[in-house]
Amino acid sequence: KQAARRGVLALDGLEALRLALLEGRIPAATVRGLEGSLAELERPVGDPALATVLREIALRIAVELAKLERSGESGPGPPSAREPG
Repeated sequence: KQAARRGVLALDGLEALRLALLEGRIPAATVRGLEGSLAELERPVGDPALATVLREIALRIAVELAKLERSGESGPGPPSAREPG
């Protein structure tokens, strides 16, 4: 149950990122939350099917974080791209 909950929280974080991107501002707290979710999803899970789903969620988070890093929005950048938080 805890592993499934981690997956749900990670998906919530991806949704928060999607909304932030639509608004044009990515709060630092959103990025930190995704980084934390990624670390949590790396914990071992006994159920192979759930482990597969969690790996796919982790991959999506890693891709989104890499895109932000590449665009400069997860690190220091123009204030319009990020907001503290």
